[in-house]
Amino acid sequence: MSDCSSEVVEAWASTPYATRFDAVVMSWSEGLRKPDPRLYATAADRLGVAPSECWYVGDGGGRELSGAHAATMRPVLVTNARTPAAAGHRADPDDYPPECSIAELGELLALVGQASE
Repeated sequence: MSDCSSEVVEAWASTPYATRFDAVVMSWSEGLRKPDPRLYATAADRLGVAPSECWYVGDGGGRELSGAHAATMRPVLVTNARTPAAAGHRADPDDYPPECSIAELGELLALVGQASE
């Protein structure tokens, strides 16, 4: 799920990332922005699961973690600890205190693996 412009939507299919996602929800296409609960419901619906079965991973911009929590998803904050200046680029930072956080996205697989054991 991404808050984005029409240019991102138009270019998405030609990126190497497009084939790596099972479902994509982009704000411009949906006419909504995070933390609108309809975006989270749309993401879960496109994945074919209940929102409570979803992990929502984000850097906390746009109050996205609060929105995920309200939608019954499990929010995970990516702190980008190795890139401290990244926090300065977050618009409308979230004040939701996540139960889970990871320093870098590479830690996500271990976190999800621990939860499934």
